Amino acid sequence: MHFRKIKCVMYRYGEEEKLKNILYQLKEPLLIHIDGFTEQFTLSYFQKQNIGTTVYKVFDRYQAIEEKTCDFVETIEAIKQNKPYRIFGQIISRTLSAKIEKHVPLWQTIPLRPRFFSPFLKVIYFFGGKGSASFIHYDREHCTNLHLCLSGKKQILLFTEDQSDYLYKVPYVGNSLIDFSQPIEKLEQQYPRLKQAIGYRVNLNVGDMLFMPKNCWHYTQYLDASSSATYVFYPKKYLHFYGYFTGYFYLGYKLKAFPGNLSERLVFKKFNHAYANATGWKKNSLKFVELSTYLFLLPIVSIGSIFLFKIKRWAGKNQGSS
Repeated sequence: MHFRKIKCVMYRYGEEEKLKNILYQLKEPLLIHIDGFTEQFTLSYFQKQNIGTTVYKVFDRYQAIEEKTCDFVETIEAIKQNKPYRIFGQIISRTLSAKIEKHVPLWQTIPLRPRFFSPFLKVIYFFGGKGSASFIHYDREHCTNLHLCLSGKKQILLFTEDQSDYLYKVPYVGNSLIDFSQPIEKLEQQYPRLKQAIGYRVNLNVGDMLFMPKNCWHYTQYLDASSSATYVFYPKKYLHFYGYFTGYFYLGYKLKAFPGNLSERLVFKKFNHAYANATGWKKNSLKFVELSTYLFLLPIVSIGSIFLFKIKRWAGKNQGSS
């Protein structure tokens, strides 16, 4: 595996429109440094907010071993002590988020096109202690991200979409067979095509904002207790609509939200491994099978998931009002 040096630019207040236009054209990741960015948004800052309960994962040497639900304040306190816990994609109130967002005017320059058309998913938050991680993937909604480190330190591995075959991508979704918590030397022995992959290894500190283009693979390791925020956007409207359906497809296909639990069925498991490990003409043949079946599965699974989620929300509202 080889690493390129990521291009870095300084954020210039007042030139947000110019930067936005640059980002809309970029196909490679970009590191944007905000000089003198406020250091007020620490873990302690978030701990003082009334967020309630949260879901977090527990890690052992960067491998997730269990998932728990706990009070947000208690979880953040443990993360401050560098317990290997990670909160992934925390949603906070728009009022609280607005206080943070005002420090990055670029986010207001970009048209509002959040995940699933929900304004609550415009900016989502991440918290983790040393030893926690997020597995390699690219976002299922095919969105573009601006990931800002608010406190602490983390390291991110990045690969553009054209590296997917070297990362042993599985069909239908942006997942890989590779567990990057293992040493690179061991992984290259187990997955020999990984030696050909070209990526980026980036350390993020306070005020570092990472631009990730559509379908950019990313794997994160927390080097210290850290808080961060991701602004989600779509440069084009059609990608916003497409991402709405592919996001629900993932929920239905992979997260057991759709009856039948498709990803765990033997035929899909076998297809995953055959597809990820194939090369040459066999890989091209399996890609054709993937495309053909995806055109059939996407509307059925995504629309079914949308329908089921709406019923669950309706049932939850009625139960809460009774």
